[in-house]
Amino acid sequence: MFLCLAVGLALTLIVSRAALYAQTVPLSQGGAGAGPVVGNILTARASATLSKTDNTLTDVAGMSVTLEAATTYTFRVELFCTATDGGLRSLINGTATASAYVAEGVTIYDGATANSRTTTFGNGVSTVATVVAPTVHITITGMITTTDAGTFKVQFSQVSTNAAASTALVNSYMWVMETE
Repeated sequence: MFLCLAVGLALTLIVSRAALYAQTVPLSQGGAGAGPVVGNILTARASATLSKTDNTLTDVAGMSVTLEAATTYTFRVELFCTATDGGLRSLINGTATASAYVAEGVTIYDGATANSRTTTFGNGVSTVATVVAPTVHITITGMITTTDAGTFKVQFSQVSTNAAASTALVNSYMWVMETE
């Protein structure tokens, strides 16, 4: 009887400790599974390569999350791209309403680096008019405080229409973390 009581108590402690230290981010919110989290972490990745031969901004498939109202988030976007004469541009946009926003884009191309910053949700953060070597990497980091809930998504296009496509590659990704 003592052995049964001891085993039962040990199992109860293990289950209680596991529930205390491991929170699950639901897959429906883009989460990757269980693990200790501070706030809510949303993740997304490009589910397909987006190929653009015009300057109309287009959502990158799969790179969208839903933000809650009255919440502050820190975010990071990594876009793996190719571009040539049409150049490329990217930005963060969506239906969420921001009361405070800052984003900085760092674009690495042709052995050079271009930086830009905006404090207006929906304005461009990475624009390069012409690229010689086709490999481009864009990192966008920042913070947003929402007033109203809504989407938070990555958009991409060429700077000027050109038959040589600019692309945002599959498996580009982002994470958005609730910040206190």
